[in-house]
Amino acid sequence: MYGSPLAIITFFVFAVVALVSMLASHGNSRKLCCGIAATIFSTIMYGSPLSIIRLVIKTKSVEFMPLFLSLFLFLCGASCFAFGLLGKGPFVAIPHGFDFGLGTVQLILYAIYCDKKGST
Repeated sequence: MYGSPLAIITFFVFAVVALVSMLASHGNSRKLCCGIAATIFSTIMYGSPLSIIRLVIKTKSVEFMPLFLSLFLFLCGASCFAFGLLGKGPFVAIPHGFDFGLGTVQLILYAIYCDKKGST
């Protein structure tokens, strides 16, 4: 009726980050605050498909982990990481370096279990 708890939490966290960045920090501290928040949330977002790893290993099947999601996570992380390394700043390179690593883990997991039939 009033929204899901996850939507409320998401809005609250966004509001806190926006208010802190607008009211409590200025100049370089604002850039640092927003950069750290973006790094944390980007890593969480790109790492969320890894929540299925336990199920993939337990069932020995990648049925619940789509290949294209893992592949494009890897490609996006790699390209943005390279872009960040070309001098665009640590707040581009660091989170996308993590994303690149997480995408690599997903592709390795997919390669290990792609031909296996699920055994529950």
